Amino acid sequence: MTLDIAKHLKLSNEELKQTCLFYARCQIVDQIEIMERHGRLIHKLRSTNVDELSLPELSFIAMTKSIRSLMNDRNSLRRKSYGEMDIEEIEKLSEMKIRRFFDNNTDQETVRSKLIQKWPLVVSLRTAPIKKGNKPLSFKKLALIVKKELHLEQLAPSTIFKLWHELEAKNSKKDEQ
Repeated sequence: MTLDIAKHLKLSNEELKQTCLFYARCQIVDQIEIMERHGRLIHKLRSTNVDELSLPELSFIAMTKSIRSLMNDRNSLRRKSYGEMDIEEIEKLSEMKIRRFFDNNTDQETVRSKLIQKWPLVVSLRTAPIKKGNKPLSFKKLALIVKKELHLEQLAPSTIFKLWHELEAKNSKKDEQ
């Protein structure tokens, strides 16, 4: 059984693990794209392998191949020249680049919204003096604390700095009125 699957996939165990991890990290839109590719591919495999493999084995092969095809498409996004590609491939890659760009920007928006939700914590940490001196907490140390509190992978001190000046400028204008 595993020999038949290995013969069709031609992947090492490490490559298979990378494929599964890629699928787990994909956005829902990409996972749906993989399932669409899976549906098309399983019918092709089923017609060519009538009695050789069972349906679950065929489904596993089709799923793995469809994930790998999306991985290859993502790797082709890194190309700088489109010389040998036809117009349809260029359009497809352009759409994928646009979607990837907006996916990356929505991550920044979620960080900002999470930060705004915990803003009272940020203000209290920033304005409260440290025991050793009368200076407030630096934005770098503040970013480390808030990053742990919000369970974020990355949080730049400049993000907190910009948001601090944006929100506190609004508050100071309200106080003046």
